[in-house]
Amino acid sequence: MDTIVVNISAKEQPYYYAVDGYIDSITNHPIFIGYNHYMHSFDHFDIVDKKLVKKIELEEQGPDGVPLNGSFKFLTGDTIIYRNQDRFFIMNGQGKVVERIDLFNYIEDSEYLFRRGGITLASPANNITYKNGRLFTHILPREYFYWDDSFYAKPFLASINIDNGDIKYLKTNYPSEASSENQFGQLLSPFTLLVDNYLIYNFSFSSKIFRLNLSTQKLDEFDVQSSFTDNTCKPLPKKINSSMSQRERTTIEGNHFMSGTFFNKVVYDPYRNIYYRIHNGVPIERDGIKIIDFYLCVFDSDFKKLGEFEIDRNLYVSNYFLIKDGLILQIMNNDNIKDINKLKLCRVKIEFRI
Repeated sequence: MDTIVVNISAKEQPYYYAVDGYIDSITNHPIFIGYNHYMHSFDHFDIVDKKLVKKIELEEQGPDGVPLNGSFKFLTGDTIIYRNQDRFFIMNGQGKVVERIDLFNYIEDSEYLFRRGGITLASPANNITYKNGRLFTHILPREYFYWDDSFYAKPFLASINIDNGDIKYLKTNYPSEASSENQFGQLLSPFTLLVDNYLIYNFSFSSKIFRLNLSTQKLDEFDVQSSFTDNTCKPLPKKINSSMSQRERTTIEGNHFMSGTFFNKVVYDPYRNIYYRIHNGVPIERDGIKIIDFYLCVFDSDFKKLGEFEIDRNLYVSNYFLIKDGLILQIMNNDNIKDINKLKLCRVKIEFRI
């Protein structure tokens, strides 16, 4: 691993909650993009030249206005998709809105609701799956209750054709650990990834990975276990039931969040045709300080584990992107927070060979 330090001004941030990246078509340099929630802009950093190379300032009002504090996905050099709650905005490379998508327009007569998206560890900022006019999103039954066994038999992913409104409910399974007796609350939100004709999804509470063939609807489950940590987190300490208030339910889920083993989104490496996933073990107290250890797993194209390695615990592991040389993560430690004039990145070089 090596550290990349970029000097920044007061108009940039020392860390970003929503990030993505791409390779510049002219310089061939990797570009780190962070959504600046203070300036409402996309900040582009060249991590070879170690400098800010572009800032796309977004508007809040008018025909090109988009709400503050959204998540985003950089699709191509001239297409960005931005999400705020139930609304998606497809923008060009200058931040101008090309198309607006309101999920409520697609569910008027549906028995399902679309799960609202936000910037949380359980639904990371770049957990947007979109390709060729079709959006893949998390859904919930309109009358959904974690304590009802029928909840776990219903589909929780759908694809939407944003041109004609066609909705396809996809074949899905929850990990067997989840049930009305073993509830996981907001951790039931899946992470999704589209690779060729496969939709790959996983959950933060389980080490299992699922792969759906979108043509045949064949669903494969891979029980890829860690050598260092538990392979599932503990369920909610108190089961949610119909007599609880929304406030009580939220408190139970909030206290449970990130209290145990947590598996992040699976990431595909097109340069090597392999996959990565970062996860952490149960937080432990050392000298009055909560310590969390992180691990990087590497899988082949059929999710056979090729290796598992401990990585620096000061890395911000929820949002990262991949370049030919390895994974790019942000460094999140006390020194970084105090030093507001620097953006610190870590490059995890991949030298693994199959």
